[in-house]
Amino acid sequence: MTNRVAKNILVNFLGRGWGALLSIAFTPLYIKFLGIEAYGLIGVFITLQTLLAILDMGLGTAANREMAVLSGREGSLPQIRDFIRTLEWIYWGVALCIAIVIGLLAYPISHIWIKPQILQPQEITAAIILMGIV
Repeated sequence: MTNRVAKNILVNFLGRGWGALLSIAFTPLYIKFLGIEAYGLIGVFITLQTLLAILDMGLGTAANREMAVLSGREGSLPQIRDFIRTLEWIYWGVALCIAIVIGLLAYPISHIWIKPQILQPQEITAAIILMGIV
């Protein structure tokens, strides 16, 4: 068993290392085709996704746990349906708030904070609005 675990750990490290190596190796290619400003916008999007994942507030883990508990009970289908519907309303509410805030901040971000030189500020504003929607 320990030999299998060690092998899995090694393969996991190799896979992550390979992904990191490819990321580093292809970065100049991405910049060549996209340009540095567009590549920077991708970085902004990834950072935004990472920061907003915090707003999950542990609901995903709680949902998995509660679904496991409920699925083991007889006749719990109505409770499962109500639970999922409640989480759906919470997630849609948070998503709508995030989209509105990012949409309202898109113009100041694209004109003041980013200070574009190659891309048009209107293009950056549209990209940030799409980031908020996503």
